[in-house]
Amino acid sequence: IRDRIQEIRVRNASEGDEDQGWVTVYTGPTMVDLVPLTGGASLPLAEATLEPGTYDQVRVIVNAGEVVLKPEAFSENNDPVYNTANDRLKFPSAAQSGLKVKIENGIEVVTQLSSDLTLDFDLSKNFVFNGPVSHPPGVKGFLFTPVVRATNNSTTGSIQVTVYGDGLNRGSQDGGLLDTASIAVYPAGTIDAPVEPFPIEAGANNPANPGVAAVMGLEPGSYDVVVSASGHTSQTLSDVAVVLANLTAEEVTLEASGEIDGTVMSDNGTVDDPADDFSLGEVAVSAVDATTSADAGSDVSNDSGVWAITDLDDGTFDLTFTKDGFEPGALDDILAELDSPGYLVVLK
Repeated sequence: IRDRIQEIRVRNASEGDEDQGWVTVYTGPTMVDLVPLTGGASLPLAEATLEPGTYDQVRVIVNAGEVVLKPEAFSENNDPVYNTANDRLKFPSAAQSGLKVKIENGIEVVTQLSSDLTLDFDLSKNFVFNGPVSHPPGVKGFLFTPVVRATNNSTTGSIQVTVYGDGLNRGSQDGGLLDTASIAVYPAGTIDAPVEPFPIEAGANNPANPGVAAVMGLEPGSYDVVVSASGHTSQTLSDVAVVLANLTAEEVTLEASGEIDGTVMSDNGTVDDPADDFSLGEVAVSAVDATTSADAGSDVSNDSGVWAITDLDDGTFDLTFTKDGFEPGALDDILAELDSPGYLVVLK
């Protein structure tokens, strides 16, 4: 995902009304790749000397962009490139009037001391799909709906979390850095009743800094941080302190949950001929710990015969498959894994 930034202006609030006091601090154009700018990574854009005053707004002129889908995504006509040039990426007003963003805790210029301003583009909200990405006919285009925060770094702090997975090996970091993780930050005690603009979320999938997620521009105070990743048990860090103009760094190891899954089919009465086998739905699947015989989970196969036993601890499990009119089936001593290879069970 890339945006072409043409110009950046800031407004000196002491100059008058909304249309006055605008000062150009950057002239491009510069094409900015937004995807790597996660996990606390940033790109310096402009440096300017400003007249004394309180600067309370920033205007960003974005007049071009491009989104390229991953190979596994579905795109119209199998063309994964969407940009303003081929008219598959729409920019409603960013190229004309620009994106007006209020600066949280306006920057007050009094002396020659420097202040930093961070523009945070929320990728999860900036680009709206037109068409399904997961199945045909695929994505037809994108609409750019800018969601940007402008924060005065000299009056705020940051939280950075390095996330490890335990690879089903409890308490260790055998899974390594977990680049599929994400964090959600809330003011302390508000997880069950979030207040705007929280939660503020960040992913840990920056290739240049994998496993590290960061949220910048937080007012000093205490925050609760929910750390989560697919296939892992979430953790909450409570009362994380954010200090003025400082970075608070945390480390978390998430417990992985194993899985055993697969497909169940009927042999259609011909045991030696798999050609006429068909998927079997509504098969009851039960799992017990192979060592302790304790119940470990259950599922019922869907119309495609697919089933899954999830949230399993490290170890091996015995599974049984039952359905009226069929002989029971079984899988014994099956290892719970992060990514199950998928097992085929045929009932007679």
